[in-house]
Amino acid sequence: MKKDTVFKIIIIVLLALNTLQLAGFLLKPKPLHKSEFRDIAATILMLNETQKSKLYNFAETHNSKIQGLLKKQNQLLPQYFDTPNDSLLQLITKIETEKIKITKQHFSNIKSLLNKEQLLNFEKYKKEALLNILKADKPKKEPIE
Repeated sequence: MKKDTVFKIIIIVLLALNTLQLAGFLLKPKPLHKSEFRDIAATILMLNETQKSKLYNFAETHNSKIQGLLKKQNQLLPQYFDTPNDSLLQLITKIETEKIKITKQHFSNIKSLLNKEQLLNFEKYKKEALLNILKADKPKKEPIE
């Protein structure tokens, strides 16, 4: 084979690999925005308009409480890593526990809206909601090892 032919083949292979990598990056699913998940939740649970309105109110309240706790937690974490101590760790743990309790109450509030038919889809909704929460909490970049 001539050198030109070998180089052409290498360039074509590299271009194909770059194209595949770029396509994988661009086609990667993005996490759902909160309002998009609310619509998905309403669909999964087969909510009527009154129930949707209550769901959206519950979601706003839940989001507001969680954001407040996250703000406190984000203020405490750097302090803890600068000067680790048990009292800061207990505060951070208390905030994390509170976030879990608030989310559990949020699920209970939503469950209270549902009729017997809709309750059949509640576990599916809860599973999807938890997946959505965990996806949103994933770090943006892979950890450096």
